[in-house]
Amino acid sequence: MFKGFKRSGLMAGLGILFWVSLVSAKTYLTDSNRLALKGYDPVVYFEENRTSPGSEYYQYEWSGAKWYFTSAGNKQKFLASPEKYAPQYGGYCAYDMRQGTKTETDPEAWVIADDKLYLFHNSTVKAEWDKNREDNIKSANEKWLAMTKEGKT
Repeated sequence: MFKGFKRSGLMAGLGILFWVSLVSAKTYLTDSNRLALKGYDPVVYFEENRTSPGSEYYQYEWSGAKWYFTSAGNKQKFLASPEKYAPQYGGYCAYDMRQGTKTETDPEAWVIADDKLYLFHNSTVKAEWDKNREDNIKSANEKWLAMTKEGKT
């Protein structure tokens, strides 16, 4: 009796862990090598207000993607708080996300608003998004949340 209980308890526990990992997992826009941000260092956007490609030497795998960094220090900052540095909407274009569309982005077309990184597929779209930033963020957040609930992220 106890053997069956232990086995069924273990299976239930593993099932719960599997479900939690599925619910909490995020998928970030990556290339064919699972590289996020096309290899750009996400910490540089915040710490230096610019962009810079990272190095394969300083890489970390998180949330189904490889992230590159320019230094060990930036890698450590990301490790301490990846959600802080990772782009919104899985790295997809913030402007197009208003319509619930997942569009590739250019790491050079970006903005930090309310301590969050938003990417765009080009600088023209970013300029349009900036004209009505607050409403665009609200719409994109709603669409992203709906996509997340439907398992489309």
